[in-house]
Amino acid sequence: MEITRFRENSRGAQRCTRFDMYVLDTYLTDTRDRDQGNLSHMHHSFLWIKSGRGGIDIDLEHYSVEDETLYYVRPGQSMHAFLQEPAKGFLISFEQGFLNLVDKDPSWLYSYSQPYQFRIPAMIQIRDEITSSFESIIVKMFHEYQNYYNLRTEIISSFLKVLIIYLSRQTGTMKQETVKCTRSEYTSAFFSLLEKHFTDKKMVKDYAGCLSLTSSYLNKVVKQTTGFSASYHIQQRILLEAKRLLIHGNNNLKEIAYTLGFCDPSHFSKFFKSGVGTNFMSFKKTALNIC
Repeated sequence: MEITRFRENSRGAQRCTRFDMYVLDTYLTDTRDRDQGNLSHMHHSFLWIKSGRGGIDIDLEHYSVEDETLYYVRPGQSMHAFLQEPAKGFLISFEQGFLNLVDKDPSWLYSYSQPYQFRIPAMIQIRDEITSSFESIIVKMFHEYQNYYNLRTEIISSFLKVLIIYLSRQTGTMKQETVKCTRSEYTSAFFSLLEKHFTDKKMVKDYAGCLSLTSSYLNKVVKQTTGFSASYHIQQRILLEAKRLLIHGNNNLKEIAYTLGFCDPSHFSKFFKSGVGTNFMSFKKTALNIC
């Protein structure tokens, strides 16, 4: 059984539904004769393995599949999973906005559900003491998803929030303070803009201008919130995309440079070496050998 979430250019991405859910042991049958890249790369995805073996690649990281484990794929990431049959579990895919369908501005959820604060790690081993509750929530969610009862969307959204709270409790990422602050709002807005414009906006001043801030202030608030400046995050987002295009698409330097908005491939080459610590060809040779 293979599950693939292809990394597409955000400009060419098609509009997908806000929420989708699949049972793993029927997912292969349902997708055998059609494109398996049906998961939107702009969605959050939870792959919960109740039982099974195999491997999963999330961007540049490889994980071994284990029982009672959840794998989290962030918006913008690529994912490929190979599961030995039979595999039991569920695949959940949703947009960020789906969490806010019931409460338009849920302050209790704000502190850890914003894109940059969604700090659930890529792999989570579900603890024994919450396994039954965790499974019960997912099964109830799927029951609502399969049927079209009154207030179906509201119930699914509520179950999803409870699921995230369980995950946040276990991983220690749920903050005690849920009060919004200006710094968090600005940082969240910056990351939202970055995901949309990293190919055409490469300077802090570009994002600061969109937010009516100075470059120095934006760098300051982003660093206070995340530990790194806005300029650092811009560089890392571009480099991550370059690595994805190289590994998953086997593109050459010139193609990647143009895709990422660099008019001069030599400029991109210097940018890549400065950020990665090795030149493009050396990194490509090493990365493709590993893959």
